Amino acid sequence: LFRSSIVSNAFTGLYVPSYIDVGESTPSAAYINDGETAPVYQLVFTNTKNYSVNISSIQVGFVGNGSAAAITGIKLYIDNDSNGVVSSGDTLVTTATGFGAATTKTLTLSPVMSIVSYGRAYILLIYEFSDTAVIPGQTYGAQVNGDSVTAEDTFSGSPSAGNYLTGHAA
Repeated sequence: LFRSSIVSNAFTGLYVPSYIDVGESTPSAAYINDGETAPVYQLVFTNTKNYSVNISSIQVGFVGNGSAAAITGIKLYIDNDSNGVVSSGDTLVTTATGFGAATTKTLTLSPVMSIVSYGRAYILLIYEFSDTAVIPGQTYGAQVNGDSVTAEDTFSGSPSAGNYLTGHAA
């Protein structure tokens, strides 16, 4: 899936890697209760190449001082309207069980996310929480880095973690 040719920027002649960053509509920090589902992170993928790039998997890292085991499900949507919330025009590309005892999870996208040449695409990350494991005051977040993306090209970037969800007192 990796293209070995290096594409140069037409204006400078320098290699310009595709990159990921925190999306403009990343959900705000919020409180979460047991059993709730909430958006955690919006990522924007920018293709700097003169050809389309397909992304087939993304590795998500858990960040926060809560337990990753509190997250029982993870969903990724292509955020087609880039508004930072799941809406009728968005495409569900993966559903997975939570982290369990691990702090990373590789999510395979089906269908793959295709980014047109010089285009942008948005992914919305959703966490589903256990009915009993959310601890008041503890935080639950996500991190995705460029080197954790499986694509036909290399992505760079280490965007800051999305906004944290904080356990709410029942």
